[in-house]
Amino acid sequence: WSNHITATTGVVSVIGGPLPTGHGRAIERVIRTSAPMHQGFAGGACVDVSGHVMGVATAAAIRGLSVVIPVDIAWAVARRLAEHGTLRRGYLGLAGQAVHLAERQREADRERALLVVGVSPGSPAEAGGILVGDVVVSFDGEPVESPLDLVELLNGDRVGRAVTVRVVRGETRQDLTVTVGTRAGR
Repeated sequence: WSNHITATTGVVSVIGGPLPTGHGRAIERVIRTSAPMHQGFAGGACVDVSGHVMGVATAAAIRGLSVVIPVDIAWAVARRLAEHGTLRRGYLGLAGQAVHLAERQREADRERALLVVGVSPGSPAEAGGILVGDVVVSFDGEPVESPLDLVELLNGDRVGRAVTVRVVRGETRQDLTVTVGTRAGR
């Protein structure tokens, strides 16, 4: 068979994120275009009018959307794959939901945080002293305002590392040390 080069054109319609992909995961930033994404475009370059690579086309629609993964994210994932042979995703073993903080609980003018509604037995969260009812305001120095924020912070660089998790327990701030684990089978 012969090689065919196929291309399509379109305009960038959205640059945004995070885009939830399921199973508690999300892509922090994506590019959506009006260009039709055919199955054969998977892994292909998305370039701007000057020929600069903007990103990599996805193999399938994510949540019904054809998206392009920005080049900086694609390279970061490629580096982690080359270094570890797999994408290492951290695990804390807690369930949470976004909440608005009372004014006396706020830190650095942030109004939202993550209320812990469940802690798995034997999990890193339990070992680190996180309790149901704690409000996570930061993880390893980064603000946490939603479950997706925490998922994004549980990247391969933090797996196996002890990190500081700042919680508000009642009206008291506490810094807890939690060692980020990995879920069995991953």
